[in-house]
Amino acid sequence: GSFSGTSLNQTYGIAGFIILMFFSSGFLIKPLNANILGDQYARSMGISLSSFRWKVILITGLMAAIITAFCGPIAFVGMAVPHIARLFIRSSDHIILIPACAITGMIICSICSIITRLPLFESDLPLNAVTSLMGAPIVVWILIKQNRWK
Repeated sequence: GSFSGTSLNQTYGIAGFIILMFFSSGFLIKPLNANILGDQYARSMGISLSSFRWKVILITGLMAAIITAFCGPIAFVGMAVPHIARLFIRSSDHIILIPACAITGMIICSICSIITRLPLFESDLPLNAVTSLMGAPIVVWILIKQNRWK
């Protein structure tokens, strides 16, 4: 994966599509918040779980597909960024968490992209290598943390 392979016109197209999907995810904030408390609670709030799940899969799948199509696979960003954002925000409310994840992802991807081009390396590092060095320890830490509380 790399951000350098996209032209400015492609970037505008990607940004427009992502903004559209980002605002579409706004319609899922209430069901996402209700689903945190479990399926039974979500059903009691009048949420159709099968419809809700298909919408989440559709929106996230389309966003991941468009980014992967233009930039290639970028490891660990999708798994690590939500946990990093939740760690800093300290909230499970999706009206705050969704924009926080977007901003955190932009910042982390920009930092990783800058690291790949540092002059101390002979050539550009692969973006996947840098994001893996950042994301893998976070994912392992989260897995260890979750097993400790069970």
